[in-house]
Amino acid sequence: MDIKHWVEKYWFFFFIIFFFVLAFIYKISVKDFLKTVALLELWQLFIIILIYLMISASFIIARKYLLYSLSYTPKIKDLVLIHFSSMAAHYSTPAKLGFLTSIYLLKRFHNIPYATGTAMIFIELTVSTGLCGIIALFGSVYYITNSMKALILSFFILSMLMITVIYYSGSILKKLPMNSRIRKFVKDINDAFSHMRAMHLIVYLLILFSGRILASVNLVLMCFFFSSKLSIYHALIASSAAFFFGAISMVPMGLGIREASLIYYLSVVGVTNEIGLLVATIERLLFTGISVVLGILSSAMLGIKNIEIGSVRK
Repeated sequence: MDIKHWVEKYWFFFFIIFFFVLAFIYKISVKDFLKTVALLELWQLFIIILIYLMISASFIIARKYLLYSLSYTPKIKDLVLIHFSSMAAHYSTPAKLGFLTSIYLLKRFHNIPYATGTAMIFIELTVSTGLCGIIALFGSVYYITNSMKALILSFFILSMLMITVIYYSGSILKKLPMNSRIRKFVKDINDAFSHMRAMHLIVYLLILFSGRILASVNLVLMCFFFSSKLSIYHALIASSAAFFFGAISMVPMGLGIREASLIYYLSVVGVTNEIGLLVATIERLLFTGISVVLGILSSAMLGIKNIEIGSVRK
């Protein structure tokens, strides 16, 4: 039995299980939890949704710029529809078809080659995950130690480690079999980044970072709406760490891992576990729900309602 298939297909069911498990671990009353949810007013919900849409806009603009750096200029309108269609595919299919859907739609509507689309996805995944990982690492070190020396030391150690890995990676890869998955993975990433100039990569990073700032603002506001204080700095660390650990966990959709990480980081800075679980639940259910609804509408507008899975994978 393919566990990944079941988790991705019935993610809502598994999330409910994780919810009760986390509530039990942190000794949170479900009744009190629901009472707290009821305190959220409509205008507050509207602001949360609005900022989520702004976060999505930052990702779309980042993709627009990334494709521009790869010498392609699709319309923003089409990228909006493709973005939400791929998000819906992520959440409504038993496999990560969102990436494949993006590649397929870019080829279908803008004749962007599959190789370029694949390079785009590799860059998006590598840079976004790496950015969150770096923010989480250095932010955590500085917060825990409250020492600029420790921050500089950790930066130095990471830099030396990266230089060592890059220096020896060539000789190590040469020793691997030609059909090795590791060799192919590293080659694909190298081929993807070889299409970008350094300045394009820096601008792309800044656009993605603006998305992280918006996500942090959203986290600050959600905590504020439930009478908890959180600084933008701590929110940036917590949201980035949760995304990073969810991404590298290999658990489909980071289900449970992302929520547990967010609750932990929020608890470290004084946000109660009940509020942390509440915020994590809203992020998972509300944002996923919006993505699916907008994705269905976007797919209908693009005329791809009945795309065959096989056609996406070609």
